[in-house]
Formats: sequence, structure tokens, C-alpha cells
Amino acid sequence: MSKLNLRWQVFLGLLGVMGGAALWHAPGFFFVFTLIWIVGRNVSRLAPEDDRRFLVGLFWAGIITRLLACTIAHIVATYFGMGYPAMYAIHGQQSYDLFGDSSVVSVQAYWIANTWSGTVNPGLLDQSRIFAGWANPMLYLYAAFYYLFGFSPLALKWVSCLIGALCGVVVYHIGRTLFSQPQVARVASLLMMFFPSTFLWSLTNLKEPPSGLLLCLILLAVFRLNKKFSWPDLGLLFIWLALLWCVRQSMLPPVVLSLSVCWLYVRCVNGWKKAATTTLAIVLLLGVLRFSHFGARLTQVGKTALTRVGAQLISAHRGHALRGGSNYVIYPRWVYLPEAESGRLSKPLSLNEWACALAKGTSYFLFSPFPWCVSTVLQVATYPEMVVWYLLIPCWVRGIIIGLRYRRQEIIFTLGMLVVLTAILSLSTGNMGTGFRHRALVIPIFLLLSAIGLCGRPRTMPHAP
Repeated sequence: MSKLNLRWQVFLGLLGVMGGAALWHAPGFFFVFTLIWIVGRNVSRLAPEDDRRFLVGLFWAGIITRLLACTIAHIVATYFGMGYPAMYAIHGQQSYDLFGDSSVVSVQAYWIANTWSGTVNPGLLDQSRIFAGWANPMLYLYAAFYYLFGFSPLALKWVSCLIGALCGVVVYHIGRTLFSQPQVARVASLLMMFFPSTFLWSLTNLKEPPSGLLLCLILLAVFRLNKKFSWPDLGLLFIWLALLWCVRQSMLPPVVLSLSVCWLYVRCVNGWKKAATTTLAIVLLLGVLRFSHFGARLTQVGKTALTRVGAQLISAHRGHALRGGSNYVIYPRWVYLPEAESGRLSKPLSLNEWACALAKGTSYFLFSPFPWCVSTVLQVATYPEMVVWYLLIPCWVRGIIIGLRYRRQEIIFTLGMLVVLTAILSLSTGNMGTGFRHRALVIPIFLLLSAIGLCGRPRTMPHAP
């Protein structure tokens, strides 16, 4: 334990030196380093006694490597003018970032912060864009950070680095909740902490790092509630869902729907025979309702709701597919005509067309960029990760099988969320770069399943009922 305390002192000393130097540059760094210190202490306090050294070391290795990589990327982009520029609304200055949308988010939050401080008259800015178009609650949190500490994008990105490192810690706790042995938790947390895309996106101020962390926290709260009900876990679940709405509103309905359906299924079904009987009863009930008066009205309401959801998915896909970049199409050709956008050529897609779109979209979403579709240098740079990703496919398939055999209820929750989110993201994405970024939202679940498959069957684990 003394060695662990000594390492803590060394780490805190290094962070103090870095924090003092960074404080000279921007006051926001003091807040960030204080936050990192508080989180690091709590990671040690909440770590299991039998694996505390591993988890604490993993957290600090993950956060320090991210801070260094993020700082180097920021210096390269800012002082060498590389990456993607974005104009300030004030003084005509420019902000550079190696990640295109990241620089835009920084400038957008800076605009809002300056309207609060009175530096810029809100009437000079396009109010429809700020308050109705691209703004969201998370953007206002970024603006509040700039309002309090001044414009320091690097300090805000360091908060994202902390969030990315916490994802690995939460995945570890999910693994220990599933299996008492630490092997699955260790492998899953290592994969999550240093998987290339999850590491990459944690260096930005985009929505992927907090969204992925909240999905992991939601899954952890659900597993604990399923294991043993407690009011604190239920309260935490509602808090994580509320924060998910603040970060990415579009993800909250599918997450709540998938978890609710899985919870009802798990609570009503116990064993394969009862599952088959319940499923058959539901199918027969739906068939009876289909030919009744009430069922006809319910079917009409359902069709209207699904039509609206489908229109939103198609509209989001068109926004990606009709822009520049590595685009692809998954819907029928008429969907991409100008007449379809204006509503003059609008007709519902058939079930067969939706199935084909889902199959194409899922293949692009999960497995692109393909080795035979090289068009940019960035796609070539993703090949090392894609090789590892392809090799992990049999592992997460095996993990699903093992999980259903030994931890059926928890894996049902996991698969429910995974299938719904993958389907929605596949149907709404039409650009390989955007799909690569959005895939980071579901990668933690795939890596958890891959860890189960890599570790194999637990020797002391009884079969699920």
C-alpha cells in the first residue's frame, strides 16, 4: 500500500507542475486539474480491494496518455495552422483543430459566451442558428466554461480526456458486475481505454465521449438494479438518463424504449420454455388485435408514429449522404432526388425497402471503411483499427453466446440497447467519417462482449436460469 501511495504522490506532483505551468496560460486549467485529482481519488476509493492497483494504474495511464496526445494535437493544429479552421464571430480570428467539427463547436460555444458577457450584441448573430438550429444543452455547458474561465479550448478538451479515461473505469465495473472474476473486467477495460477510435474521440470536445460514458453508466445502473433493487441506483439511473438528454437528445427515446421492453421481457420470462410460450402468446395477441376495431385504430396510430420516425431517419441520412466526403446510399434512388426533399415525391417505404436499407446501413456502419474502398488518407489511417475490429468479430459473437448462457438477463439488456442504437444509427448515417465517429457510441458494448468471448467460459459460474 505504501508503494501505491508513493505513486500517487509522484502522479500528483507531476500534475501539480503541469497545472502550475498551464495556469499561467488559462485559468480553466486549474479547474480541470482539480477535477482530475478529485476523480482520481474516487477511482481509488471505489476500486475493488483485490484489483485496486490495476484499476488505479489503468486510470492514470489512460488520462496521462490522453492529456499528452491532446496537448500535442492542439499545439500542432494551433501553432502550425494545420487541421480544420473555424472563424470566430469576433475580430475575424481563426481557430484550428485537427478534428473539423471540434473547432466548430468551440467557436459556437464562444459565440454564446460572448453574448452572455455583452461583448457582442445578440442581435448581430443569427438567433435561429444559436437557439434553434445547432444549439443543445451541452453547447451551453461549453459556453458556461468559456464564460467563467475565458476561451481555452485545450482546457475543455482535457475534460473530454478525463471523460474518456472514466469510460474504461466504468466498463471495468460493468465487467465485475457481470462476473466476479476480474479477467473479463480487466480485458474489457484495457480494450476500452486504448482502443484507437475511443482514444481518438476522447481528445475532442465533441458529444461522443460524454455520450459513451453515459451509456456505460446507464448499463451499469441497470445491471445493479437487476441484481438487487436499491433507491440510490434508481436515482442514478434517472440522473444518467437526464444527462443523456442534455448531451444527445435523439438517443434518449431509443435507450428508454429498449430498456423498458427488455425489463418487461426479463421480468415476465424465466427460462427458454417460458420465453417461447410468452413470445407465441404476444404474436397471437397482436394477430387478434390486428383484426379488431381497437386493433385497427392502434395500428393506424402506430403506422403514423413509425412514418414520422422513418422520415426523421431518412432526413438525417440525406443530410450526410448529399454532402461532400465518403458518402454512400442505402435507400431507394428516389429518396435522394430534390423532389423528395420538397415533399412533392413523398411515399412510404415498403417493409422490404426498410429491410434492405437496414442491411446496407448496418454493414457500412459497423464495417466501413472497407479495404477495397480507399479514397482518402484518413481512411488508410483507420486500417490498423479496422484490422483489430475485424478480428474481434468472432470474439463478440462468442461473448454473446457465453453471456446468454451464464448471464442471460444482463445480456438481454445489453443486446436490446445495442440492437436499437445500431439500427437507428445505421439508418440515419450516410457518410463513412460520420459513421466511424458514431460507431464509438456502441463500441464499448462490443468491446465488453469481445472481452467475454476472449476470456471464455467462467469455470465457477453456474448456468443462467
